[in-house]
Amino acid sequence: MFESLLKENRRVVLGKNVKKLSQALTKLKTYLNIKEEHTRIGNINLSDVLSDVDNLKLEIPNSIKIIGKLRNTIGHNLVWKTELDNNQFEKLFYAVAFSCFHAVNCLYPNKELENTKSKN
Repeated sequence: MFESLLKENRRVVLGKNVKKLSQALTKLKTYLNIKEEHTRIGNINLSDVLSDVDNLKLEIPNSIKIIGKLRNTIGHNLVWKTELDNNQFEKLFYAVAFSCFHAVNCLYPNKELENTKSKN
C-alpha cells in the first residue's frame, strides 16, 4: 500500500524508469521530508528486519525505512522461519500506519485547504 501511495502521488510524476521502492523514495525524499539515508532500504532477511524493529524509534523517517526493508523482504517471500512477537508486530503496524498517513499528507495535497491558506 505504501509503495502504491508513493508511485501514484499527485506531486511528482515518477515515470516508467522508477520501478523500485528505493527509487521512488529517493525521488520523493524532499516531499516526504526524509534524508538520503532513509531511502537506502536494500534487500534483507526477516530476522535482520526484526532486529532493526526491536531498536526502532517510531519516527516517520525510521518508520519509512523499516517498512521499505519489510516490503523488500516479505514482498518476495512470505515463508520465513522467523516469528514476530507482539511488540515487533505492534511496532511494524504503527510504522506502516505512520508512513502511509505521512505519504498521503505530503503527496496528496488538498486543493481546498491550499486555497483557504492562500486567501489568508
